[in-house]
Amino acid sequence: MKMRLFLLFCMGFLAGFAGARSAPKMVKVYFFYLAGLGHPQSNTFDLKAAMRPRDAANPEAGSLQALLKGPTAAEKKAGLASPDAQNLGLVRITHTGSTYRAYFRSIGTHGWAGDMSPSRFKTAVQWTLRQFAGVRTVVVYIDGDSKFEQMGG
Repeated sequence: MKMRLFLLFCMGFLAGFAGARSAPKMVKVYFFYLAGLGHPQSNTFDLKAAMRPRDAANPEAGSLQALLKGPTAAEKKAGLASPDAQNLGLVRITHTGSTYRAYFRSIGTHGWAGDMSPSRFKTAVQWTLRQFAGVRTVVVYIDGDSKFEQMGG
């Protein structure tokens, strides 16, 4: 009898444990913070992280897709803005060792809002990818050009 009760208790405990859903894992996606953060030395481009659910199948690409979509309405209300990623699409992400390469393409006409916009976008991509284990160096390409930020606005 005691053994039967013990087994029923264990089965109930395991069923409850298996049925419990854990909170989704989250990733940081970096956006432009319009109010500024006041840290010009460490955060020249006023980037601030927004938490998004992690794409289990491909977290790196999922986080960059979230960056391209821009902040949600609530995030915009809190002062976050796109780091000038409109009219860009993610082509692919490759890596060799700890060096990751993110390839984007222009969709239609893409222009930068100002001289700092290309570097702000590049930094947002780098910070977003560097949160993942094994990522040390991030090279960003737009239309095959890794020096796109030198062209300015």
